[in-house]
Amino acid sequence: GEYFGRTDYFLADLQDLAFESWFGRLEGSARPSATPALDMLRDFPAPPYDAAGTTEAEAGPALIRASPDRSDAFRLLYPDPVASASVVLALSTSTARDTDIEDLAGGSAARDALTGTGWRVEGEPLGPGLDPDVRLDAGSNLPVEPGVYLALQETWAEVT
Repeated sequence: GEYFGRTDYFLADLQDLAFESWFGRLEGSARPSATPALDMLRDFPAPPYDAAGTTEAEAGPALIRASPDRSDAFRLLYPDPVASASVVLALSTSTARDTDIEDLAGGSAARDALTGTGWRVEGEPLGPGLDPDVRLDAGSNLPVEPGVYLALQETWAEVT
């Protein structure tokens, strides 16, 4: 969304050569890490980078658990608009697990698992370290064209 200056981008936008070039430079500009917020806290006062993109579910609880000298040195910043992810459970191609998936999707197990790992779940209390003043948009502001996510994933695989 930052590159295009809008959140309503489409599959054709991701296939633009200028975007692909920018996306490749983005990937090459930072050292990949599965836990960038934890890396910064662990390596304080000389973290490997000045800022890290991570999830609120990782950073919020990590800052709460960190010692005051470390947690006071960092601040969570939220993009505007706030980005969100929608979790979707889909039935598999094997009907042997369909009942398990239906139970997970229809019951509280998925909601409890997400809330328990720091994710915001509508109607559930916030986890530790999450800012109660941050509000998610009513809509997801995500692209609606079905192929855009697959194209974004494929583009990422190409540049990495």
